[in-house]
Amino acid sequence: MLFKEDKMRKTNMIKLKRKFSFSLMELHVVVGIFLIFGGLFLGFLNASEISKKAKKTACIDQLKSIGQANAAYSNANQEWVVPAWNGKSSWYEILSGTNNAGSKIGEGYGIVYKGNARTTGTFVCPEEPIPFSPSFRRGFAFTHYGINAYVAGVKGLKDQRLYGIHKQAAVKDPAKAMFCLDMIRNDASYINQINQIAYRHGTPDPRGLGKYGNPPGRGACNIVYFDGHVGKSTYEELYQISSDYFGIDKGALGDGLDLKSGIAF
Repeated sequence: MLFKEDKMRKTNMIKLKRKFSFSLMELHVVVGIFLIFGGLFLGFLNASEISKKAKKTACIDQLKSIGQANAAYSNANQEWVVPAWNGKSSWYEILSGTNNAGSKIGEGYGIVYKGNARTTGTFVCPEEPIPFSPSFRRGFAFTHYGINAYVAGVKGLKDQRLYGIHKQAAVKDPAKAMFCLDMIRNDASYINQINQIAYRHGTPDPRGLGKYGNPPGRGACNIVYFDGHVGKSTYEELYQISSDYFGIDKGALGDGLDLKSGIAF
């Protein structure tokens, strides 16, 4: 009797092992499936990383093109820096030869703008999720980038001592003088305070469109300087820069410039 029970117990164990065990072929299939899914996941991560790097590179290339367009404008216009606003057109309209409505107003200087109803062209930052829009409430009514108001000049502002137009001779240190930057401002196309700059690279700028409070994040802005190179700075870094003309909230915008040579519009 005991012998029969032992035999039945062994038979049941063998059946259980067969029920819950994998053959070598089945194990290979399972491992293969895991490898495929793992490869797809790593591929997704790599593609995401490549996309991020591509966006960063594209923003730098956009700003370099804008800097080159300003140099071309200066060469064709007796060394004047393109004005931020001359009473008729904004700087990006002058450099592109296209106005906000998408209509041609001139030949431009080699960069592309299709108007503020289309988020395309040289003035688009690939890392800015908010599009262009004719409506101030829905998107950027100008571009993703802003020009340094103090060297470019703005017609109509009261203090023409600060906002007059300048020639390239006003740029004393081209490696420090900032021409164009990432912008969060939405009521004008120029920058005259560092809290109007968008610090969207690295980590998103949490303030939102047109919000000019001091940024709480750790993101950085891209800047094209007058010597043509593109650099990156955080709000904290720009806040520490002072100049001969401004305090800490504007000092970086006057760095490398001689603004006494400006002429009122």
